[in-house]
Amino acid sequence: MKIFLILLLTLHLYAEVLDVGKKLLPISLLDQFGKKVEIKNQKFIVMSWDKKNSQLLNAFFSTHIQYMESKQIAYLVDISAIPSLIHKIFAKPKMKEFSFSIVQAEDEVYNRTFPYKENHITIIKLKYLQVQEILFIESLSTLDSILGETL
Repeated sequence: MKIFLILLLTLHLYAEVLDVGKKLLPISLLDQFGKKVEIKNQKFIVMSWDKKNSQLLNAFFSTHIQYMESKQIAYLVDISAIPSLIHKIFAKPKMKEFSFSIVQAEDEVYNRTFPYKENHITIIKLKYLQVQEILFIESLSTLDSILGETL
């Protein structure tokens, strides 16, 4: 047990943040419906770190639902800080109101590998899981223009 805790602490301290040119390891995560979503062929990862930005992205993808598939987007929400009971009773049922997939990133160590900027949405452009560009945005018009460039 001690070895496991030491290993976990080591991984936690040395979780390397993704950067341009680095490869994202393929991973399977669950969405709000319990469906397995494999992060392996996406061109974009859009990640929300807080409730405010999650609400903005939910509104955006509700009116741009075609983007999810046509642009090969994985929309991840960091839920690692939400207590499991609160998530189960309140957050997850609210997420189920949306028909598009909201990937639930609940592993704090894994989430720390994603670039973060407070009060921003993280967008990672990928090509065969290799990071091409990392953007931090504050507005949905910026998101729309970034995704619109790839038409």
